[in-house]
Amino acid sequence: MRCGLGRLWLGVHDLGLAFVLTAVQLKSLDISGCHQLTDRTLHLLSQKQLSLKHLAMRRVARVSSNAIDALCSGVCSPQLTTLDLSGCNLSDCALQQLKSMSSLRSLSLAHSKHMRGSGLADIDCGGLELLDLRGCSSLTTTALHSLIDKCGRRLLKVFVPLCPAIDDSILAHLGTTCTNLHVLDVYGCSQLSDEGLLELARQCVTLVQLNIAFCPRITTEGVIEATGL
Repeated sequence: MRCGLGRLWLGVHDLGLAFVLTAVQLKSLDISGCHQLTDRTLHLLSQKQLSLKHLAMRRVARVSSNAIDALCSGVCSPQLTTLDLSGCNLSDCALQQLKSMSSLRSLSLAHSKHMRGSGLADIDCGGLELLDLRGCSSLTTTALHSLIDKCGRRLLKVFVPLCPAIDDSILAHLGTTCTNLHVLDVYGCSQLSDEGLLELARQCVTLVQLNIAFCPRITTEGVIEATGL
């Protein structure tokens, strides 16, 4: 059973979602933009022991970090394949609750501005195909290198625009480790230069879509050389 409440966010509140959660066969839940939901609902959701495969909870503004920690601990079962917590401003503590998600294929944690990434070390990313960390401005280079190693060849799409930690070493590491990468978005990553772009182009021949807009140190000459490799 699938349930998407994002389009009805103006009217969905704690009691309404509590009724939805009585559906024991629930496999997909989208509560993105349900701004009337509170910590009460998330704690209830975490206690239901649902076997969800898809969970989206983008921009749910009235919930606390403690409630999100509880949600991650209770809902993120080994069966979960898609998790989107964009705009929830996750902490590293919450990330540590995700370590049991061995079936995860798509992970979106965009705009978690206080997340440094240490919690990512415990997540089983071996099967991950899509990673979205856009706008995670506190993410460290060390955490990203560790995450790339864990993801490996299965990773197909990476979105890390506006992340100050993205530098030439990250591009080189992606090129040598994620050899099946198809899509990479590094929009606004100001540390990147021609050197990193060339290294990526040499190693990652599967890349079909690359966003390097507003990367001031990448030059026209570098782009021409990279496309000629």
